[in-house]
Amino acid sequence: MLRLHWTTTSDQSSAIIPAKKMSSVANVERRIKRIEGFRVRILHLSGADVRGDRAGLPQYAYHRAAENDITVETWKTTRFRPSYPGFEVDVVNVRGNSVQGNTKLDTVRASYQGSK
Repeated sequence: MLRLHWTTTSDQSSAIIPAKKMSSVANVERRIKRIEGFRVRILHLSGADVRGDRAGLPQYAYHRAAENDITVETWKTTRFRPSYPGFEVDVVNVRGNSVQGNTKLDTVRASYQGSK
């Protein structure tokens, strides 16, 4: 279902533009897992977990996984932080342990192989 809303443009004319689809934290985390192949925990900037039922986040906009040879920190910098300002993210391996920023995404994804 496409939602539309009225907005006033800079020249004070009105226009109908599509509303952005909003999602819960749990849905964003699930979509990242499905697309990227690894689990994440969305955090407040203080480091505390954000409740999964918190709503109002934009949907994860990517449809293809990031390249295997980039690091976790590069993924955070190029994909997560621009999409979710005001939040931090923890990339976790199959055991649920946080992964360091210099770890390649290939290594993180490999930890999930055979765990399905």
